[in-house]
Formats: sequence, C-alpha cells, structure tokens
Amino acid sequence: MAVENADVETNTPSANDAISSPRRWSGPEGRCWLVTGASGFVGRHVMARLVECTRGTGAKVVGQARRGGWGHLVADLCDPVQARELIHAVQPDRVIHAAGLTPPASPFEFYRVNLLATLNLLEALREWGQPCRVVAVGSAAELGPVPKEALPVAEDWVCRPATSYGLSKWLAGLAIQRASPPIAGILARAFNPIGPGLPESQALGRFARRLADATQTQPDPRLPVHLEVGDLETRRDFLDVRDLAEALRLLADRGDPGEHYHVGTGRSHSIREGLEALAALAGRQVTWTPRAGPRPTTDPSNPRDSRAAIDKLVARTGWVPAFSWEQSLEALWREVQRRRGGPPSPEENAI
Repeated sequence: MAVENADVETNTPSANDAISSPRRWSGPEGRCWLVTGASGFVGRHVMARLVECTRGTGAKVVGQARRGGWGHLVADLCDPVQARELIHAVQPDRVIHAAGLTPPASPFEFYRVNLLATLNLLEALREWGQPCRVVAVGSAAELGPVPKEALPVAEDWVCRPATSYGLSKWLAGLAIQRASPPIAGILARAFNPIGPGLPESQALGRFARRLADATQTQPDPRLPVHLEVGDLETRRDFLDVRDLAEALRLLADRGDPGEHYHVGTGRSHSIREGLEALAALAGRQVTWTPRAGPRPTTDPSNPRDSRAAIDKLVARTGWVPAFSWEQSLEALWREVQRRRGGPPSPEENAI
C-alpha cells in the first residue's frame, strides 16, 4: 500500500503514520472512521461531514483513494494485499464504503471495481477480526425497471438490475448485507446525488461546466449556448450529496445490520428542469441538439421516472433532507464557476 507524505486536513496525522503507528489513528475512545473512495464525488462530502461532526471528540477520520494528490491513504482495493494492509493500518470501527465506478465503463471494470473491491474490503475486515460497522453506498440502478404504479419504490421491491453497472452494485450490496459478525454490514441505496462537485460524467454536471465555459468564451449574454443532449424528459430523484453524506453517517451508528435503506427525497425532477434552472443561474439562453434519438420508453436501462420511498430510513435514523432541489443546483453552479479552468474535481467516474 502506498501512502502520501502530505498531512491530511481531516482530523488525521500524516498519512505515513498509518504504517509506523497504526493506533494513532484512533481517538481516546477508539472511534476511527475510514472512508473509501474519499476523493470521489460522494466520498469527499462524507469526509467533510464526518470531520465537522467529530471535531473535538477525539475520533479520527481517514480517507482512502486509488491515486495520490488528495492527502488520503493510497490503496487499490482491487488488490487484496493492499486492502489488507489498509485495514490493519487504520483499524477502523466504522467504514463508509463510497469507493466505486459509475458509468461509462466496461462491464469488466464495473465488476472489478464495484464487486471485487467490496469483497476484498470485507475479507480484509474479516481477517482483522474486530467489530466494525460498514455502510456501503448502493445505487438505484440495482432496482431495474420499476413501473409507475410502484413509485415511490420501497425496500421490499425485488431487484432486477438491467445494466452491468446495476448488477455489479447489487451483488456488492448483497455481500455487504450478508457479512458475518464481527462485521455489521448496511446498504444505503442512494438514488441520484447532485450538488457541488458533480462530475461531468453526469448530465447536470456536464451542462453546468459547458455553461460556465460559455460565460467566458461567449461573454455576450444575448448569444445562446448550444448543447448536445440526451433524453431531457427522463425524471430522477435527485438528492443533495451533502444530505446523502449525513444519511451515511447516521446509518453507520443507527442502521440495522443486514438491512438496506433507500436514500432519496421521494420527489423527481426532469433533466430538462435541471438544464433550464442552470441556464437561469448562468443568465443564458440555451439551444440543444439531441445527441441521439430519445430511448424507447420500454428501455429497462432508462426508466422514465425514479423516486425513493424513504420512510424506513427516516424511522430508523430521524434523517430528513436539508437541501432543496434549487439549493443543490445553486451549489453545483457556484462550485463549477469556482473551479473553472482547473482540473475536473472530484475524480471522474468515482462515486
């Protein structure tokens, strides 16, 4: 396992201390959080929320990433040796497993990164042999086709994933839920997180970046911005990534082992609504050309609507969304403006 020399600005000592003095990662009460995929879209917000909530408590928050440059421990969870070294170095009693691969990618890569890495993490925890609560970030893609009359969809829905991505996440989630003691595995099936840092692999993240670019390259606000788009009428349950981070934190302490919880808002918005809202924030008119014809409404990989029933999560944890759809888009737009001209952030394709 490679480690970085940079000090981590997240309640942790330098990353090299993980190997030389592993127990320094734990606070006086032994609480140590490990966030996998800490440089990804979801992971970096989980890190921020945990640091905020644990400041002054003696707890420690440690991030794992596949590559350097973020101040986290560097370990490839697809390598069982590196996964084992990570767990023995950090010795966590709480893990938020946010590492993963989102579309586009090949089926092989989905199974390697989403499933194999999860199995390696669980095996490393099993070999370590100490009690640990693990919350994995799942996906609504696990559900497969859900008819309109079944929305908002609850946890008792029988999953029939229609894509390689959805299947890889579903299998990984099953492994988490069926983990044996002393591991307590919990699945948080996240619907569609948005907000600051949304990568360009997602439609609204891509639109925001193109609009931000246009404000610089086409400063005349009378000139429309032209975009290539997919199906704008698709509706999704968009959840602020900061709300998701809080749900993951609460589930790590309050979730029932072996259970899964839907994390969403219970409401849906179309991609068109998001594009129009971003254009209004940019103060620009937009025109568009379909990148391809709209997918058939019967295409199981592209459901027309998706909404989560969140009663189970609310009842178990008391969690409720704090950010509105409008606030999420405003935060996304501000972040894109701030980062314009710099490298994409966070890691593309990392959840």
